[in-house]
Amino acid sequence: MSALKLLYIYIGGSNKVTSVQKKVRAQLQGLNEAGIKSEGVFYNEKNHKEEMIDGQIHLVGLPEYKTLRRFFQSYHKLQFHLAYIHKDVEKRAKGYDLIFLRHGGNGPAYERLLDLIAEKTFLYVPSNRIRETYCERYFTKDHSLASAFFGWWEYFNFWRREKKLMKQYFSKLRGIVTFTPEFGRILQKDSKEPLHLIYNRDGVSTDEVKHRSCVLREGEEIQLIFLKGSATEQKWAGLDRLIRSIEAFPALRFRLYITGNADKQKERYERPFVTLTGRLSDENLEKLIDEVDLGVSNLENYLIHFEETTNLKSRDYYSRGLPFIQSNTMPDIEGTAGKRFYHYIPNDDSIIDMKAVHDFAMEMRNDPEHPRLMHGFALEKLDWRLTTAELAKEILA
Repeated sequence: MSALKLLYIYIGGSNKVTSVQKKVRAQLQGLNEAGIKSEGVFYNEKNHKEEMIDGQIHLVGLPEYKTLRRFFQSYHKLQFHLAYIHKDVEKRAKGYDLIFLRHGGNGPAYERLLDLIAEKTFLYVPSNRIRETYCERYFTKDHSLASAFFGWWEYFNFWRREKKLMKQYFSKLRGIVTFTPEFGRILQKDSKEPLHLIYNRDGVSTDEVKHRSCVLREGEEIQLIFLKGSATEQKWAGLDRLIRSIEAFPALRFRLYITGNADKQKERYERPFVTLTGRLSDENLEKLIDEVDLGVSNLENYLIHFEETTNLKSRDYYSRGLPFIQSNTMPDIEGTAGKRFYHYIPNDDSIIDMKAVHDFAMEMRNDPEHPRLMHGFALEKLDWRLTTAELAKEILA
């Protein structure tokens, strides 16, 4: 019997090296290794022509969108591109037994796409899109009443379209894949019909990341690092909360490094203990990670209604051998040897007990074996080869 063929559709995917791109490539490789013959098709307007990368991913360019519209251009542009994707998938899908679609749209054109491929599609929902969009809208500083009105009107329409998908389309699909059981329950609550829910946790390409050397430093200053991957400011990261908390414990010395692009929020981070590094080369990033005490994962995920996570950042910290703090539990870490390497912060907006953070950092600093142990844990429990094997088993069930 020949292997099943699967097409992985990523709307927005390109050839860039980002955490999401790495994740999708790792999933494709893992599904192939698990016996499901898998190929990807990435749609992006910046792709000028179709080309093949990694021997298994088709990069497909989207046509240029031209319009004289003044309002809601992003929505109409998305519908234009989704209509093109619908026609392209209609031709490609015939050659595949299964489709894995990374959720990336809504509206009439997206509904037509789901109707076309519903019976053989597993939809991966990577985030709580309604809550994230609400938070982005709520914390946006408007320059006028008009921009505030249109911003909230756009959000309302997004909310309405997303709710329609959950209630009328999710149950038609072969499966809904989420990164925590908790998120699956949230989606089930918003759907009218029973859903075939699949929990598949995020992983890490352990072999591609060397664990840190862990430079042994003396002194009382605790150094923290937040790896900022998103180009936009995500309020649920909790950096404002962390800064307020450091200021609330003036007797303790902390240094916070924020990597990535934070130029647009410089005024928010102007503190003597905060260093904005900008984008670092791999070599300089690894050198900095060698020197710091703790990583920082999201600290206000209550804003997007999550108590649990299996996020990529936590997996990256484990693989690098960097203990960290975060405001979520992890269903695949609780009750394991890996739990001792992260410090749980209450998932709210309260002042963080930085004395407890300080003590945790010193505990880890006094255990020079922790980078090797964390990396070994990631290899044995969190590697993509394991998490994609779990996904393949669910798909084939």
